[in-house]
Amino acid sequence: MRLDAPKADLDTRTWEQAEVLYKPDRSPIVAEANADDLASEEAREFIESLDDVDESPEKQKVLGHLRQTRAIVAVQLRGDIDDDGYTAAGTFLTYFVEHCAALIQADGEGFYERERLIVELD
Repeated sequence: MRLDAPKADLDTRTWEQAEVLYKPDRSPIVAEANADDLASEEAREFIESLDDVDESPEKQKVLGHLRQTRAIVAVQLRGDIDDDGYTAAGTFLTYFVEHCAALIQADGEGFYERERLIVELD
């Protein structure tokens, strides 16, 4: 466990990286915030990933959300993550859902609105 990790104030726009410590014997979950051009590029890549998805109101909702995206927060889940780590990552991302009207995208799964998968990726 890294006690010297810098604190990140998630309510500001100045943080770029944070470590979520959930157990002393596990690697932290690393969160990274990208804004402006980096976020725009990532949003474009997500939009392209939806090309083969059938049309639906949910797909249109996700596309509209991505077109308005100003920041993207990504979490890296390390190889030693356990169920508590997945819960911690979900809790961390829920902060952005509740405070920033965020959607969650899970690699290999799709886009979530809270816990509900609304657009599945193939």
